[in-house]
Amino acid sequence: TVRVEVSAPKLSQSARDAVAVREAMDSVPTLADVRDAFAGTEPQIEVTLLRDRIAQRNIPINTVVNALAGALGGVRASELRETDRRTPIQVRYAGTSNENLDVALATTVSGVPVGQLVSAREVRAPIEVVRVNQRPVTVVEGVVERGGTARAAADVRRAVEGVQMTAGTQWSVTGADQEQQRTSRELGIVALLSVALVFLVLAGEFASFTTPLLVMITVPLAAAGGIVALWITGQSLNAVSLIGLVVMIGMADNEAVVKLDAIQRFRALGHSIDEAVKLGGRQRLRAIMMTALTTITGVLPLAFGWGSGGELYQPLAAAIIGGSITAMLVTFFLLPTAYAVVERRRERRAAARGSVVA
Repeated sequence: TVRVEVSAPKLSQSARDAVAVREAMDSVPTLADVRDAFAGTEPQIEVTLLRDRIAQRNIPINTVVNALAGALGGVRASELRETDRRTPIQVRYAGTSNENLDVALATTVSGVPVGQLVSAREVRAPIEVVRVNQRPVTVVEGVVERGGTARAAADVRRAVEGVQMTAGTQWSVTGADQEQQRTSRELGIVALLSVALVFLVLAGEFASFTTPLLVMITVPLAAAGGIVALWITGQSLNAVSLIGLVVMIGMADNEAVVKLDAIQRFRALGHSIDEAVKLGGRQRLRAIMMTALTTITGVLPLAFGWGSGGELYQPLAAAIIGGSITAMLVTFFLLPTAYAVVERRRERRAAARGSVVA
């Protein structure tokens, strides 16, 4: 959901401006079921002291208040202390007379019925009053229908910015978007840590820094493919799609490691750079392609949003599908080319050192 909190010095003012906000949110195509979050009311009895009449009869205000309180729940007279436990002692009318408005209004104070000193009427009041920084807040919320919460929140901000509100009224967009922004930042840190850990593991495995750097080429390109897929499908970059991108980091690295490991094995057998690249690519072609195709096929139902809550996982599927396709292409074409360039440069340097020594 996406929420807009409308705050004002008075509840009536925030409720009035919230009506205009709700109308603006109704026009946002990415939202559905726009409503006031705390719009319910309940009947209440409002009792108002008639201070002029009370003053004319020289009756203390507290006396009238205590008479009403005694008939409508009781008055706290004292408390019972038992070691560290304190129990309040209430004085109230007995039996059915307690919490009876008619009895309370018939109670006399200095010979005058309380009903002549107060006015009582039935009103409808909000079930719950929300306050932020001591200001009453009216909350308008809507359910995200499509496009993700980040896109819906941006659409809501643009719509509400065009609403003319009363002076002193403030508004802010809250809800799931704020939580997703925090989660996205944390997932970004997780992605960076995963890349760093993968690099360290590969550096120890291959006993080289060059080969892990070649493997790392697939990471930004696979992520770029996932982001392009999100843009094509109209999805936003949110926490769910970031999970898909983090998953793609491991999958892309795995395909690159499998390819480079096969090439280096053929190099160890004495094959030239070009022959090792061709033989390694031919040997791992089926494994890499089947891994990518099974991954894409597995998340394809999520991409169509089938089933209950399927729209939630569409960004995840789009990121994985786009990243899988990009990682497969990079592993087939760019990675072998980069490996051949690096290895030829290394051989030329080794040959140059040998000629200098000779």
